[in-house]
Amino acid sequence: MVIAATLSFLLMVILLAVYSMSHRVWRKSSDRSERLGRLQANLERLTSDLRRAPFAGTTVSPDGKALSFLSSETSTGQVFYSTEGGILWDHWVVYYQRGQELIRRDVPWTAPPAGRQTPQPVQNVVGPLAAFLDGQGRILTQNLESFSVTNIKDTRLFRVSIEVQGNQNIQPISIQSTIRPRN
Repeated sequence: MVIAATLSFLLMVILLAVYSMSHRVWRKSSDRSERLGRLQANLERLTSDLRRAPFAGTTVSPDGKALSFLSSETSTGQVFYSTEGGILWDHWVVYYQRGQELIRRDVPWTAPPAGRQTPQPVQNVVGPLAAFLDGQGRILTQNLESFSVTNIKDTRLFRVSIEVQGNQNIQPISIQSTIRPRN
């Protein structure tokens, strides 16, 4: 009877250890998968926005931690055109790193429609890009390790890299993409 109880106890301890270990692995994998999914969604949004932007209206900060480009879509998703059929640019979209956050901010272009037909970088019209990196906007990602943007030399391509911190035993997760604006 004592031997059966001891064996049963050992079997319970082993089963509990296996369950505990598998639960930890599952939780770690689930957390990593969730972070990667959010990271991919944010990069896909940035990629989609930048592909519709004109190269002439795009600016990368000197440190590569901020990106600004023109958007033709209003907050309701509409696009307006001039009487000649050209796009009327609505606002600049600014993606930037502030501490451990990736932020997306919209900066309005308040010029009359005739002045919004020619793509311009934000610093030529509203002010230096650095003036818009003040924490306003929507937080897309937290636990950000790094956000960097580079214009690939002699091309109209941009390389965007985003890395988020892992927590506890999870290694940092990074993702990157090469993006070409519309023209």
